[in-house]
This record gives sequence, C-alpha cells and structure tokens, in this order.
Amino acid sequence: MVEREPTAAAYRPLPIMNRTVSFSLALLLILSGIGGLLFIRSHQKMGNPGVRIVSVPICDVEGVRIANQSIGLPEKVLDFSSVPGGIAPEEFRALHKDTTFGRRIYTNSTGFMFTTSAILMGRDRTSIHKPQFCLTGQGWHIDRSEIVSLRVDRPHPYDLPVMKLTASQQQIDESGRAVSYTALYVYWFVTEDNVTAEHSRRMWSMLRVLLEKGILERWAYISFFTVCTPGEEDAAFQELSRAIRAAVPDFQTTSGPPLTAAARAADELPKN
Repeated sequence: MVEREPTAAAYRPLPIMNRTVSFSLALLLILSGIGGLLFIRSHQKMGNPGVRIVSVPICDVEGVRIANQSIGLPEKVLDFSSVPGGIAPEEFRALHKDTTFGRRIYTNSTGFMFTTSAILMGRDRTSIHKPQFCLTGQGWHIDRSEIVSLRVDRPHPYDLPVMKLTASQQQIDESGRAVSYTALYVYWFVTEDNVTAEHSRRMWSMLRVLLEKGILERWAYISFFTVCTPGEEDAAFQELSRAIRAAVPDFQTTSGPPLTAAARAADELPKN
C-alpha cells in the first residue's frame, strides 16, 4: 500500500460553524457545572459537629468578648489546671464569622505547659486550613511529621489517629545568646461521624458527602501544642499524649471504632 502525503485540505482549520458549536458546548458545560455547584450550595444541609458547643463566651487576647459560645474544653485535665486562652485579632478576622473557637492553656505543678485549641467551621470550609501554615507562620521549622495513634479509653477503648509535628526554632534571649527550642504540635480533624489525622482525607470526605448527600460536614480542627528544650522531646510527648488521652472524651463527641478482641488481648499482655 502506497503511503500518501497529507493533502493541504487535512490542515485546513475547522469551519467557523463547527468551532462555534464546540465553543458553545464547552461554555454550556462550564455554566452547567457552575449552576450545579450553586444549586448544591443553596440546598446543602449543615452536618452536626463532633465536639461539644457550650454557652461560654470566648475573648480575644485583650479580653474583649468575640463570641457568646465556644467549644467546651475541660477546665481541668488530670493534674493540670487551666486558664482561657485568647484568640489573636488577625486569627479572628481571617476566619469566617460563624467559626466557633475553643482555647485553654494548661499547667501542672511540675511546670509542664501546653495549649489546646479547637476551631469548628460553619458554612465556610476555609475556616479549617492546613495546620502546617500556622506553625511555619510563627517562625517554626518543621523537622518531622508522623501519624501516630493514641489509645483513648472512653467511651470505649479506641485508637485516635493524630498527626505529630516536631519543629525547631532559635530565639535570642535577654543576654543576646541564641537559644534553641523544640515544639511538639499534635493535631487531628473530627466531624459528626469521622476522625482523621490527614488534611487530604478530610477534604475528600467533605466533597464526597456533599455530592452524595447534599450535607456539608462540619469539621473541627483540634490541636495540642507544647515547647521543650532539645533532647526532651520523648518525655514531653509522653506527658502531652497522657493529657490528650484524658481530655478528648470531655469535649469530643465522636470516637473511633472499638478495638478488636485481638487488640484488647494484646493490651493485656505484660509489657517488657
């Protein structure tokens, strides 16, 4: 079979009519997609939160009340007492007006201190963002990220997945000397019937539920933060995780699936 060179006709542009039809179809698809999104947004229902909301006011860092309700973080956790933590003005201005906050600062007699924060989205999903932005925005360098499980005993034994960030920073003290610090930042996301440590899983779940059920999941972003000196990371995390395991059932209404019989049996084995 003799191959022939393409004729000039093969390189002719599409007729004006065909290009107009193609453009119209593309525009119709775009407009249909926008219309579908607007319809979903106007008809969507709000899901229920996975945290307790209480009629306790919350204030900014100057003590000015910014909301009449907050997320019900416990005042006391194990041997830790607490005081309310203020919301920074830039944080309050940046988030949507129907965002609900919770923040407390905990200390015990040994001087160990940590801050617990909770941010619950309303109708605007941008109230919950990638947590790494918060940490790096405060001058911390993230050295390690890892997902770990913390065993929570109430309302039944289950494993809570959390993201653990280890970060470092140098500060200049009063004498002009550079001092190194390590931060441990533990966070996760929770909604009415779901808990995850991964931002991408939260985003995917929110999209899937919105398209399948027309429900906007109301996610909360929970974080625990403490600072220690380099070399004390393991001891600090052990103390922080002890507080997390005790505090979570007091403000979080969603739990993970109960442990299997095999997992419960493994817990009962003697530890070396």
